[in-house]
Amino acid sequence: MCEPGELALDVTAGPLHDFRPGLLNRNLLLYNCLKFTVAHGVERGQAKVEALQKRVGDVESGVSEARDALRPDAIRVRALEAAHGILESAQSVVDGQLAEVSAPKKPAPKAPPKRAPRKATPASRKVDGDAPIRNYDKLTAKDVVARIQRLSPPQASALLDYEQGRKNRATVVRAAKQRAAAG
Repeated sequence: MCEPGELALDVTAGPLHDFRPGLLNRNLLLYNCLKFTVAHGVERGQAKVEALQKRVGDVESGVSEARDALRPDAIRVRALEAAHGILESAQSVVDGQLAEVSAPKKPAPKAPPKRAPRKATPASRKVDGDAPIRNYDKLTAKDVVARIQRLSPPQASALLDYEQGRKNRATVVRAAKQRAAAG
């Protein structure tokens, strides 16, 4: 068997002519090996050339697309299309706001006149245990302590009685005792 690149000897003439039949077969074998090696190399070379041609075609296509995209008129078209989209979006926002503003509004219902808050005094509170401050049971201890400072000493005393009968929070009881003692 021959190796790729091995050369065949020409034995058709010369002192070895007596050995021609055996050598001729060997020479033919070497020739066929060389022919196969060359053909195989050519096929591989052709495949590489085709792959390179495809790559070159892809690069040329990309260059052509880039050249077209970078033409001044193409850039201008893309910029104008983007601006058009932005303007359409802004127009829809303006139309929506204009519709809101121009729609007839219903007149707001008139609020009842405000009354001055009543001060809670022991005489004005009901005997059945109403809270001394509006929404008292929903207030936190911190909120109640802040409001105690605005009460008169008799009001603070009434609040103390109410608190001790309900939640009996130490901070509220202490603040109410201090305010009641101030009077």
